[in-house]
Amino acid sequence: MDGTKIKGDGAHQELIDYIYKKHKLEEQKRQFLQQLRDYRNRISYEGFNVNKEYVTNNQEFIKNLIDRLFDILNAELNKESDNRADAN
Repeated sequence: MDGTKIKGDGAHQELIDYIYKKHKLEEQKRQFLQQLRDYRNRISYEGFNVNKEYVTNNQEFIKNLIDRLFDILNAELNKESDNRADAN
Protein backbone atom coordinates (compact mmCIF):
# COMPACT_ATOMS: atom_id res chain seq x y z
CA MET A 1 0.00 0.00 0.00
CA ASP A 2 2.88 2.33 0.60
CA GLY A 3 4.67 1.30 -2.56
CA THR A 4 6.89 -1.31 -0.94
CA LYS A 5 7.52 -4.25 -3.24
CA ILE A 6 8.57 -7.62 -1.89
CA LYS A 7 9.17 -10.46 -4.34
CA GLY A 8 11.31 -13.49 -5.01
CA ASP A 9 12.66 -16.14 -2.68
CA GLY A 10 11.87 -15.32 0.91
CA ALA A 11 9.20 -12.77 -0.02
CA HIS A 12 6.61 -14.06 2.46
CA GLN A 13 9.15 -14.04 5.28
CA GLU A 14 10.16 -10.49 4.35
CA LEU A 15 6.51 -9.42 4.22
CA ILE A 16 5.87 -10.72 7.74
CA ASP A 17 9.01 -8.97 9.01
CA TYR A 18 7.99 -5.76 7.23
CA ILE A 19 4.54 -5.77 8.87
CA TYR A 20 6.16 -6.56 12.22
CA LYS A 21 8.50 -3.57 11.98
CA LYS A 22 6.21 -1.03 10.34
CA HIS A 23 3.11 -1.74 12.40
CA LYS A 24 4.79 -2.77 15.65
CA LEU A 25 3.29 -6.26 15.56
CA GLU A 26 4.04 -8.19 18.72
CA GLU A 27 7.03 -10.56 18.52
CA GLN A 28 4.85 -13.53 19.51
CA LYS A 29 2.52 -12.82 16.58
CA ARG A 30 5.45 -12.41 14.18
CA GLN A 31 6.86 -15.76 15.25
CA PHE A 32 3.45 -17.42 14.93
CA LEU A 33 2.99 -16.02 11.40
CA GLN A 34 6.43 -17.30 10.46
CA GLN A 35 5.49 -20.72 11.84
CA LEU A 36 2.28 -20.72 9.79
CA ARG A 37 4.30 -19.73 6.71
CA ASP A 38 6.64 -22.63 7.34
CA TYR A 39 3.69 -25.02 7.77
CA ARG A 40 2.16 -23.77 4.52
CA ASN A 41 5.41 -24.45 2.69
CA ARG A 42 5.68 -27.91 4.20
CA ILE A 43 2.06 -28.67 3.28
CA SER A 44 2.66 -27.55 -0.31
CA TYR A 45 6.01 -29.21 -0.88
CA GLU A 46 6.16 -32.16 1.53
CA GLY A 47 2.54 -33.19 2.01
CA PHE A 48 2.74 -32.20 5.69
CA ASN A 49 -0.50 -32.16 7.70
CA VAL A 50 -1.17 -29.80 10.59
CA ASN A 51 -2.49 -31.57 13.65
CA LYS A 52 -6.10 -30.61 14.42
CA GLU A 53 -5.13 -30.05 18.06
CA TYR A 54 -2.65 -27.36 16.96
CA VAL A 55 -5.47 -25.37 15.37
CA THR A 56 -7.86 -26.02 18.27
CA ASN A 57 -5.25 -25.05 20.89
CA ASN A 58 -4.37 -21.85 19.00
CA GLN A 59 -7.86 -20.92 17.82
CA GLU A 60 -8.26 -17.84 20.05
CA PHE A 61 -4.75 -16.61 19.25
CA ILE A 62 -5.44 -17.08 15.52
CA LYS A 63 -8.69 -15.12 15.76
CA ASN A 64 -6.95 -12.29 17.63
CA LEU A 65 -4.15 -12.27 15.07
CA ILE A 66 -6.62 -12.06 12.19
CA ASP A 67 -8.41 -9.17 13.94
CA ARG A 68 -5.06 -7.36 14.43
CA LEU A 69 -4.12 -7.83 10.76
CA PHE A 70 -7.53 -6.52 9.66
CA ASP A 71 -7.05 -3.50 11.95
CA ILE A 72 -3.69 -2.82 10.26
CA LEU A 73 -5.21 -3.23 6.80
CA ASN A 74 -8.17 -0.97 7.55
CA ALA A 75 -5.91 1.71 9.04
CA GLU A 76 -3.77 1.66 5.88
CA LEU A 77 -6.84 1.80 3.63
CA ASN A 78 -8.22 4.74 5.62
CA LYS A 79 -4.89 6.57 5.30
CA GLU A 80 -4.92 6.05 1.54
CA SER A 81 -8.52 7.24 1.32
CA ASP A 82 -7.71 10.33 3.39
CA ASN A 83 -4.65 11.09 1.24
CA ARG A 84 -6.75 10.87 -1.93
CA ALA A 85 -9.40 13.15 -0.43
CA ASP A 86 -6.74 15.68 0.58
CA ALA A 87 -5.28 15.62 -2.95
CA ASN A 88 -8.65 16.54 -4.45
